[in-house]
Amino acid sequence: MARSPLPLLHALLLVASASCSLLAPPDSDLIGGLAGGAGAAGGLPGNSAGGNGAHAGGGANPVAAAGTGSPDGGTVATVGGSGNAGSDGDAGAAGAPGPPDFPEIPRESLLLWLAGDRGVHLLDGAVDRWADQSGNGMDAFKNTASQRPKPTPLLPDQPSSLVFDGVDDNLSLGEGFADFTAGATIFAVARQSVDSDCSSIIQLSNGSEVDDVDFGRYRASSTYEVLDGTVTGVAGAFTIGKEVLLNVVHRPDETVDIRINGEFSNGASHIALPALLSRSKNFIGRSLYGECSPFAGNIAEVLLYSRALSLAEVQRVEAYLSQKWQCCGGQ
Repeated sequence: MARSPLPLLHALLLVASASCSLLAPPDSDLIGGLAGGAGAAGGLPGNSAGGNGAHAGGGANPVAAAGTGSPDGGTVATVGGSGNAGSDGDAGAAGAPGPPDFPEIPRESLLLWLAGDRGVHLLDGAVDRWADQSGNGMDAFKNTASQRPKPTPLLPDQPSSLVFDGVDDNLSLGEGFADFTAGATIFAVARQSVDSDCSSIIQLSNGSEVDDVDFGRYRASSTYEVLDGTVTGVAGAFTIGKEVLLNVVHRPDETVDIRINGEFSNGASHIALPALLSRSKNFIGRSLYGECSPFAGNIAEVLLYSRALSLAEVQRVEAYLSQKWQCCGGQ
């Protein structure tokens, strides 16, 4: 006996309507600043007490897929991923238009790239992973919830940076960072909010004063240290409460240049290159030097190269950073 097509059509419409409702998590679960293009729904499933929440993937810039679900039912979201992560039990929404494609900065020997508007994974409002954009998989992470930095509030046309409390917030990096025989170049955009004798933006080492490579702040200026050698920029150039663009270039001939806000900032200096060996105690926002404090303030972006960039290359990166963060000279 033939069935009337109307009840079947009605049932199909109900199923389609219910499916569509899963593709739009509430606004409270969405963090802005997505990589360019529209991300396709689907991708990595999240395992959580709240259910299996799918995450958005794809997009014109597939950078760092959104994080997995929290086993305790917390909210996991992503700043700067390929699409928005949904709340636990919900499917991820399609990615919205965001920052433009990666800028034309040097990519050769780019060892680490952490950017506040890309790959920042949030677990219950704090950063549990900051995805490396260099392609080397050297993500910064923190397993201890109380020691995780937080993102700055999202504002129109302004990328988010990470806020470190100066007490115990920091992020860890995996083992590596061994070969600097071709030199080293580091960039950072940061703002220190509380004065201290010294603090580190990035430190790579095998312990306090052991195989260390450190870039940060010392007595109101930028400082770079390799083992027992130290180079410091012009006094007072790294002021409290002001965003600064910092750069150091360490060449194979052992000469070192420090630049602050696009300007040369130190006299002639020679220190030995970092030793050729793997480093296992590596941090963003933390120093193992006994007299130094955890970083207090904002870290917006960090780039590390395993070679000495030319002046023209340095200026290209400075122009990108100063334009993006609307600060710091270098234009």
